Amino acid sequence: MDGLKCFKKIGLIVLCLGVAASFVCADGDDDSQELKISLSQAPELVRATIKKHAEGKEIEVIEVEVEDGKLVYNVEIENKGEKTEFKVSSDGRFLGFDEENGSENDGEKDHEIQIDIERLPSSVKEAAKNYFVDGAETKAVEEKEDGVLYYEIEMEKGELSKSVKFTKEGALVEVEGELEISDLPEAVRLTIEKKFSNSEIEEIVSVQAFFYEIVVSKDGKEIEIPISPAGILMKSQCKEHQVDKKKKEDEDEDDDNEN
Repeated sequence: MDGLKCFKKIGLIVLCLGVAASFVCADGDDDSQELKISLSQAPELVRATIKKHAEGKEIEVIEVEVEDGKLVYNVEIENKGEKTEFKVSSDGRFLGFDEENGSENDGEKDHEIQIDIERLPSSVKEAAKNYFVDGAETKAVEEKEDGVLYYEIEMEKGELSKSVKFTKEGALVEVEGELEISDLPEAVRLTIEKKFSNSEIEEIVSVQAFFYEIVVSKDGKEIEIPISPAGILMKSQCKEHQVDKKKKEDEDEDDDNEN
């Protein structure tokens, strides 16, 4: 009896491998192939991940696709008429939500997709080392804004919430962290009490945005030009002012004397 069970088990494995192999190998390297399956047909690890991230919402479609030679399960769920898609690897790893917003730049859509931490570029993982919070629940998000790619790492531990944003090269763009009103400087608290005494505070976030300020001169004027780590000109923060030539010459002379 044990031998018969063993034989059936081996036969089932071979059959499954044959179906997967024929799916992957058909038509050579064509990554556009799709195979629709039901939840019950998905492998156990994949099925568990799908259920976890569907969170009880209706599962509309599960498609098995080939991406870079690997099987990926693309899942579409619906909740109150709103559709969301996410992907799961063949070994059950969650590969992220797909939340494309439809705006375009150079033919490519802006998007915000949750991805596995391991899929972050090595430059971003290296740059983020000093910002990770021990024991925090951590997730990574890939964003494309106006055609520029960013990676944001979000961390939560108890009441602590923090996020850091990088360019794909690993340059720090922004650091955000939630605060309590007691954490704010006195001057900030006084302004809130004075200007918003009749309002309810929903959230307080500390934001540190990083940019490079370049000063150029033209036609007797100096222009302060801020540029983001992604190379984007921040036009709204450009400042222009008239140069006092005599004062400028005196300052330059003082600098030369100090050196």
